[in-house]
Amino acid sequence: MLVQAFREGIHRQAAQKGERALTIQEHAVLAVTALFEEVNNGGYDQFFRNRSRKFLPIIVNSLMQIGLLAQAKITQKTVGTLGLRSISVPGIKAAMAKEINERDDVLEECDRSFYKTQRGAARKIYLFLKANRAHIKV
Repeated sequence: MLVQAFREGIHRQAAQKGERALTIQEHAVLAVTALFEEVNNGGYDQFFRNRSRKFLPIIVNSLMQIGLLAQAKITQKTVGTLGLRSISVPGIKAAMAKEINERDDVLEECDRSFYKTQRGAARKIYLFLKANRAHIKV
């Protein structure tokens, strides 16, 4: 609940000041919480298809920054399935528009792996928030 409150506060700040005004730490919180929300609701496929895909360029780094190393490894594997030379929203959209069974199979496998790593994740996000409170304004 506390993590969600911080996320909402950061979203409000972004709406008022613009996303460019957010710190690296605030972006990391938004990216990671968006990933968890999307994967838990519809898997990595949903993360790549919804607006949350805008976080793809920073998601693996954000997970590592927060200490979610297992999730970072899984997410890096999913990024590889897209076959992108450089990560961009149009590139992600184009990659996901293609029907590729092998990619979808890997994404589903990664969904299952991700679900198994969730224990303790909220606590790590909370500890990240606490450790970076000087850089996270809500």
